[in-house]
Amino acid sequence: MDLAVWSAALFTVLAQLSVGAFIVLGVFNVIGHLRYPNRVKNRLADPALYAIGPTIFVAMLAALPHVLRPLPRFNQAIFTPETILGTIFGILGFLFAIAQWKRISAARVRWLFAFVVAAVGIVFVAVMAHTYVAQNNPMWPGFTTPVQFFLTAIISGMLAVSFAFALYPWLRENQTYRRFIEKDPDGTSALLDAEVNRLLSSSIRVIGFISIGLIVVELVMLIFNALLGTYPRSMPIPMLIITAVLLLAGIGFDTAAITSVPKLGSSVLKPTARTLRSLLYVGATLALVWTALFIDRLYYFYAGIGQ
Repeated sequence: MDLAVWSAALFTVLAQLSVGAFIVLGVFNVIGHLRYPNRVKNRLADPALYAIGPTIFVAMLAALPHVLRPLPRFNQAIFTPETILGTIFGILGFLFAIAQWKRISAARVRWLFAFVVAAVGIVFVAVMAHTYVAQNNPMWPGFTTPVQFFLTAIISGMLAVSFAFALYPWLRENQTYRRFIEKDPDGTSALLDAEVNRLLSSSIRVIGFISIGLIVVELVMLIFNALLGTYPRSMPIPMLIITAVLLLAGIGFDTAAITSVPKLGSSVLKPTARTLRSLLYVGATLALVWTALFIDRLYYFYAGIGQ
């Protein structure tokens, strides 16, 4: 396959993961605000937030071959909106992470800033989808392309956030993390453990249930596109089967993650054998589903350039 194909696939999937994670964290904060104070939500949301910046940075690096050497039959100029919006999203996300870390300005002002960053991210994904739909390529269906791009963003974003949440018990035991990142600007951490404990358990469960439903939708979209005779027909049958199996395996591990989360009131915040199982199940779900999404996107571009 052409290097530009690999570049385009990696760029779009990683960038969409970054946008999806930011949106999921925004929804988490809005819904969580109904029951929990900011100091509780921040314990879980902040570590996940700090990981978004490096992810979008890697995505932009992956885009370089895609931009400098565009896909065959493409005008290089069409990728300008993608890269510009991706850069803007990355810069704004970085500034928001700094504001959140240092607690710069009031919480409501930071929320407004986060809304702006999320809006830029949504436009970013929409422009990505439009870039390829506008080519009127029969291999790139106009209806399912934007649906799948946003599905990739939300599914991978949810699973990445869930993994960050499951990792929190180990992060809080790390002295470097506690010294430089979680310096307890919101109060004594011991007083927050019980509430963070409840929020962590319920969040992984809710994200698990919703992500299972969305993975099923992604699987249906894959089959639907294959029946339409669009890009999946470029995939060798074994590769198409592997992609579907990866998604189904992801559902299985996601289900295991839901059932493995310690019950409310137990020592969720401490590294134990049960919390380790939960972390491994969530991590396996993320790895399997992300791999399936990447393979799907790889053949999306491969079919589109007719090679």
